[in-house]
Amino acid sequence: LTICSLVRDSYFLAKDRGHRPNRYWRLATTMYLLITCISIQVFLLSQVKRFVSAKAVHDVRIAYDVFEQAMYGGNTWNMSVQPKLERRGIGGKAGAYFNASRFDDLDADEQAAACRIPLSQPWFFFTVLYIWSLTCIAEIRKCKELFMGLMMGIPRVESMADALTLIEEDGLDADSSPMVISGLPGIMKVILFVFVIFPRFCITTFLLWVGCRWLL
Repeated sequence: LTICSLVRDSYFLAKDRGHRPNRYWRLATTMYLLITCISIQVFLLSQVKRFVSAKAVHDVRIAYDVFEQAMYGGNTWNMSVQPKLERRGIGGKAGAYFNASRFDDLDADEQAAACRIPLSQPWFFFTVLYIWSLTCIAEIRKCKELFMGLMMGIPRVESMADALTLIEEDGLDADSSPMVISGLPGIMKVILFVFVIFPRFCITTFLLWVGCRWLL
């Protein structure tokens, strides 16, 4: 919708059709709404990472550290000290220190926290992760198709007056008839890439990373 609005109004401005102040106002409104939408998405993603994803990862690390310390009877090594102490059992599950019966020594809250760790139910969480990844990858593919179609597939023209080809239909005037994009000036391609395609790709990629981090 943003692409249609920007290209169509720029085309009519170049053709000097319609009321020019209204065209400029529509272009300004479109850019304002686009930038506002991108800003809101970026803000929400940053807050989700800060308050949701980061807390989930922090809680899982604490729960797993307590689990490892208990299951190996304190025979652990420090895998990480900063930003949080993370200990792992010496020798692994096949080693001499692991004892599954020690799970009963944990209190109810610690047992529940350990069982809520995503990888404790791998098939379920890998299925959710797979669906989430496919959804984001499908969106990234749309960005690629949009880039190939607008940036590479459409020829470059000198003026927006040559950007659209009118498909004439009986009973419709020039403003109402369907149009197809037949070319775009270099500056319009840059605007569409910077304000539409690139932000969409970056937001989707970041969303994929945050979602995977949260789920795991």
